[in-house]
Amino acid sequence: MGMKNILDKIKNFSKENRLISNKDHILIGFSGGPDSVFLLNVLMEIKNLGIMDLEFSMAYFNHMLRTDSIIEENFVKKTADKYGLKLYVGKRKKDLDKGISLEMAARKIRYEFFEKTLLESGANSLATAHNLNDQAETFLLNLFRGCGFNGLHAMLPKRGKYIKPILNISRKEIIEYLDQKQISYFTDYTNANSDFQRNMLRNEIIPLIEKINNKACKHIFKTAAISNSLMTIINKKIYELMDSYIRIMKHYIFINKDILKSCDDILLKELLRSLLGENRYKISWLNEYGIYFDSGRIERLTSLMKNSSSKRFKVTGLVEAEVRKTGLYIFNMINISNWKSFLINDLDEKENIFGFSFSKSYQNRGKSFELLVNKNDFPLRIRRFNQGDRIRDKNFSERKLKRVFQEANIPLVLRKHWPVVENSSKEIIWVTGLSGRKTCLEDIKEDIIIMNIEEVPFGFK
Repeated sequence: MGMKNILDKIKNFSKENRLISNKDHILIGFSGGPDSVFLLNVLMEIKNLGIMDLEFSMAYFNHMLRTDSIIEENFVKKTADKYGLKLYVGKRKKDLDKGISLEMAARKIRYEFFEKTLLESGANSLATAHNLNDQAETFLLNLFRGCGFNGLHAMLPKRGKYIKPILNISRKEIIEYLDQKQISYFTDYTNANSDFQRNMLRNEIIPLIEKINNKACKHIFKTAAISNSLMTIINKKIYELMDSYIRIMKHYIFINKDILKSCDDILLKELLRSLLGENRYKISWLNEYGIYFDSGRIERLTSLMKNSSSKRFKVTGLVEAEVRKTGLYIFNMINISNWKSFLINDLDEKENIFGFSFSKSYQNRGKSFELLVNKNDFPLRIRRFNQGDRIRDKNFSERKLKRVFQEANIPLVLRKHWPVVENSSKEIIWVTGLSGRKTCLEDIKEDIIIMNIEEVPFGFK
């Protein structure tokens, strides 16, 4: 394919997907390999031919994992000097994260560098050199992992400030272009190592597929594009359902069972994948812990949602799920369980426990989260609920706290961590936010303090 046809393909793809605009400053994610060298050259051609007025800078991250990484870095620096472009260089200064693949761990720190460099450079976007073959590899990897329909769009041409201008160009076209123009590039010898999943696909599996159909990668690219168009329609419905039936809190996620009246199993599974899967909706505490629900867990959640009885299961040590009559709860156990009982000798200082706080007042404001405390009750002990705990009701007869929780429909996962207030006589005087000791005092006297909390524990509604 001639240079003009290549440029036309990139220009049209960019226009269709709104990747590049006139006067844009594009930060090019550059590795020195053939794909990124091709990306740099064709973007420079687009500028030099007057097709678009663009500004460029380059971002290179050295993972320091290969013996030739310094040689590669020097090649990148010479390329930047050749084109007179500003180059931002990052180097790995810490160990890679454990528990995930080397490829994923390296990608994580590389994109942390990209985010920082985007801000520093003031660029409108960062262009990566993913091509048509990369798209086919990603599609197949997602398919093999049981990604569901949402994963079949593979890589999107644009995600936020990240753009992929050569996603529709094959690796064969890239190498032919570079050879024809005698442009040199750096070869990463680890790409020949099929121990990595993507390399195995690239070096062994896709060549076998292309023996069946030599246009297989192009057909996969088109299928991914169709999937993306369909997912745009499906996602619109998913976001409507999220707004109506899902509550995302600091300590938990709640999915109302009424959602079952508005969607079938397939749509429910896609919603759960969008919310909790690998390419999930942005839920800060799931992202922080790197937790996602694989296909097996999505299937289990779907089955539990349709179950009429209450059930619980542990997702990881950090996340637990519970289904109740009203819906499905997914709990952030770090925020919920990580507090210790403590004593309060006075309420002059505000005490905070994960999402709720204790303070004092001398004026009854009539709030539901207030309790009258006699000075003789001090020191107060704030502790977790224990099985068998009781509290006196308005008739001064004892009630089990278990009953109080049942009436308030508090999930089992929360009950064992729910804070109760115990006085100096070890009498429970308050199940915080739910039920408090009844008093026969008709008026607030000088030795009475009103204890209050800002919100119900764990922000539970």
